[in-house]
Amino acid sequence: MAEGFPYNVASGQRYDLFLGVSNHLGHAAYYSVQIKFRNLTQSAPDSFNRTASSLTPLYNLNVLVADQETWELPVTFGFDYSYDANASRLTLPIWHSMMLL
Repeated sequence: MAEGFPYNVASGQRYDLFLGVSNHLGHAAYYSVQIKFRNLTQSAPDSFNRTASSLTPLYNLNVLVADQETWELPVTFGFDYSYDANASRLTLPIWHSMMLL
């Protein structure tokens, strides 16, 4: 599970962060990372029961990380949303980009 993401995002703003996977297993290993977007009422991952969120991922990443190494990916995302109070409707097209280091 990732931490430190902004939770109060503004329309039209760009957010830059890094996704990192560190391997301390004692051997090289494949990792599968799913990037999802959810609100507070939707399914969250449960690390105690080792279950993932049931939401559809925005991205699926599969990476091989050597023992004692860290793989990193810069991630940029943002939202250009609008809210119509009369119709109680939020329009939320998502823009994003991902680039390997």
